[in-house]
Amino acid sequence: MSPDTFDRPRAGGPERDAERDAIADVAAMLGDRYLVERRLGRGGMATVYLARDVKHDRLVAVKVLHAELSASIGAERFLREIRLAATLQHPHVLGLYDSGVAEGKLYYVMPFADGESLRERIDREQQLPLDDALRIAGEVANALAYAHGKGVIHRDIKPENILLSDGHAIVADFGIARAISSAGSEKLTESGMSIGTPTYMSPEQGAGMSDITQTSDVYSLGCVLYEMLVGEPPYSGPNPMAVMARHSMAEIPNVRVVRSSVPPDVERIVVRALAKSPADRFKNAAEMAKAINLAAANTTASFYAPVSGARRPPGARWSAANIAMAAALAAAMAVGAYRFWPRHGPTSNAEARRIAVMYFEDRSPNHALQHVADGLTEALSDALLVTPGLTALSANATAPYKNGTVPRDSVAKALNVSTLVTGVVEPEGKNIRVTLSLRDASGAELDHATLVKPAGELLALRDNVVDEAATLLRSTIAEVGGVQASRLGTSNTEAWILTQRARLRLREAEALARKGDSTAAGAADADVDRQLDAAARLDPKWSEPASLQAQFDYMRSRRRGTNAGYAAPYIEHGLVAADRALGIDSTADALEARGSLRYWQWLNKLGSPEPTERSKLFREAKADLERATQKSSPHAANAWSVLSHLYTNDPDHSYTDAKLAAQKAYEKDPYVTGVENLLNRISSISYQLEEYADSRRFCSELNRRAPGNERGPQCAMRLMGTPAERAPSASAAWALARKRDSLSPAPIRVYNRLESELMVSDVLARIGLADSARHVLSRVAEAATPQVDPTANLKLLAAHVYVQLNDKDAAIQKLKEWVS
Repeated sequence: MSPDTFDRPRAGGPERDAERDAIADVAAMLGDRYLVERRLGRGGMATVYLARDVKHDRLVAVKVLHAELSASIGAERFLREIRLAATLQHPHVLGLYDSGVAEGKLYYVMPFADGESLRERIDREQQLPLDDALRIAGEVANALAYAHGKGVIHRDIKPENILLSDGHAIVADFGIARAISSAGSEKLTESGMSIGTPTYMSPEQGAGMSDITQTSDVYSLGCVLYEMLVGEPPYSGPNPMAVMARHSMAEIPNVRVVRSSVPPDVERIVVRALAKSPADRFKNAAEMAKAINLAAANTTASFYAPVSGARRPPGARWSAANIAMAAALAAAMAVGAYRFWPRHGPTSNAEARRIAVMYFEDRSPNHALQHVADGLTEALSDALLVTPGLTALSANATAPYKNGTVPRDSVAKALNVSTLVTGVVEPEGKNIRVTLSLRDASGAELDHATLVKPAGELLALRDNVVDEAATLLRSTIAEVGGVQASRLGTSNTEAWILTQRARLRLREAEALARKGDSTAAGAADADVDRQLDAAARLDPKWSEPASLQAQFDYMRSRRRGTNAGYAAPYIEHGLVAADRALGIDSTADALEARGSLRYWQWLNKLGSPEPTERSKLFREAKADLERATQKSSPHAANAWSVLSHLYTNDPDHSYTDAKLAAQKAYEKDPYVTGVENLLNRISSISYQLEEYADSRRFCSELNRRAPGNERGPQCAMRLMGTPAERAPSASAAWALARKRDSLSPAPIRVYNRLESELMVSDVLARIGLADSARHVLSRVAEAATPQVDPTANLKLLAAHVYVQLNDKDAAIQKLKEWVS
């Protein structure tokens, strides 16, 4: 038993005297067989003592159950059930030496493991090396598989119950779980006790279900593996009920978002172990151990003993000869596989199912078919996003590599995919020829197919591309479900062509606007409007042109930040288009566009100023966005992203709801439009919830993925206000403010500069430079005109700074100005 498995008592004073008395009582209870030396710690169910076994002259850990728990279980039941646990003999199970009852108290005796617990190691190192994490998880899975085979379910797998001896895992406390569970939930409730720890409980265990199976232990081990890789548990919350609710309802967090070096097959082990339904997890611990061992072999991590085998002796190392032999064997196996297996035979390798579609290359003169190439790419990408058996990335992921200058292997590495779909579109007389290729992560072609269709049959070509890609994938990757192109909604080829041209021109318009070329952007805007209007007239029953018009108007309305006067006409035009689209077909895209426009209108205080009308507008925006998230759509991440922002302003939803919605958006599409804002929002909300580890994690991810985005310095400044930053540096804060200013786009640079200065003033207030903080506050107040800050958010931030300055009157005044 590790000395720090439980919280250590404080030294000195009355508590120390009480501890001496308790040790004396236990010593008297145990008699002459065990000499009690000291208390190691106290947990929720028992107190553990270090003692010496007099007969065998060895150190042992004696665990004495609390009196109320002893009474609930009863001596007869305890001794009967723990007798089975005492039969467990396995290299990775902490055995039982003895058990008994004395003076009405139940106890059992275990070996004293003179090492540390996994909890201590995680607390010290945060994230464990990959091979160590896999070795520990594999050894725990082996221990669980052995115990499950004997009919013993642990029910409380957590880092505190995993001891490390010479780097190897030993699972403790098998003895108590079966005995306690046999007492029944009613008696446990009466005693105030429960089995398990909410942070690591499976959904069914947290719900109090009585028929807990071995898959519950698999789930708990999945939580532990996640924590070893990430540095914190997958779910946290302000209280046990909140944590258990997240186990049941929240999306499984993405390991590789936090730690990109974790291989995809390792992440898939975590995801499968953490499945909400027991039926979707590994069917038993042995199956999980096998998956871990395979992942470890693929990542050149250490090998573990099989379930029934003995572990490698502590201190053993791989010699140079061992490594050379292993490398030679691997090479021989690879050659054999290449010679005797079909090159394109299907494989069930989970890693190969992570896939991205590169934008198809247009080889027509003057890029006359670029709109066709893009339309085919996006149709295929959308289809794969909702295909069972694949982990496909959105077209947003590959858009930065559209020009083809980055080698394919570098793209695969950057996106962490193992399979790429590429395509070439070129004219062939009166036909269009499309060549599809399936490639591995090195860029090497695995298979290909060619399609030729008359130029007037582009809609059939679109569907054929999706069908042919599905055939290629099924011939190479097993377990790929049915791939279907999204319902097109039009049979008018010319309307489809105009809409694809509009999409292409739309991207050009946004790029020109970002560069500040308003004249060229305006010309591109006019082209988009004209093309979408023509498409709608060609097929009045097709909703996509109007839906795309609404989305485009929303994007245009945001080009100048919170400039309400600039945004107003685009919002109005977009709402008309969204209503027209929804009058034809209630699609997720149209609902998301209208909900986003309504919410942006509410934020900018446009429309009727009457409180009842504003409240109605907010409710309508929320209803649209929530309806959009409930529909099956490859673009659902967009609606979740906007909804997460809306929830921060919704009295009916908490910051936790907002964070879960934002994480849902990121999990559905890590490359969703505006991902930098999304990551910053998750970091900000986590900060508000005082979940500082999450706040720092998503801020780091933002700075890693978008080092040139102004949101990075912003979240870094925010983190200077965490409790861990006891003495933040004023000079460092000003440096971040200057960096953010240099990265801010021109339309929002003034607002960002003022917001950054307020964040600096918060730092100044915290380090005692009150006069400097007030000087900055005054300067910002003069510059923050309604034109610069129409939403009055800077007043809210200023109120926070005044709180730091203990100036309650000024803080209340700023809050009143913000509310008004």
